[in-house]
Amino acid sequence: MAHLRWAAPGLPVEERNTHAFRCGQTAFAHNGGIYPLGRLSALLPPEWQARLTGMTDSEHYFLAPMAEVEDGGADLSPGSPGASRRASRRAASTRCC
Repeated sequence: MAHLRWAAPGLPVEERNTHAFRCGQTAFAHNGGIYPLGRLSALLPPEWQARLTGMTDSEHYFLAPMAEVEDGGADLSPGSPGASRRASRRAASTRCC
């Protein structure tokens, strides 16, 4: 997989901030930004915040549905929007996106 894009504004260009992010057998890359960055930590339980390796909005947003899968038993199989839907609802309720 290759994903080319500009660095997130204000963040250092470092390997740890580079897409694609991986968690187990799942990889994630996206184009665009998720704001405000300061509120993204509200998407992740503390134990998942400790799994962050970089500082990007992308990695925060990727780990949110992964936390739902691992902690809440949600399904990421094709056609099953459960984990993403719950993560999106949490994002909306924290007004981070």
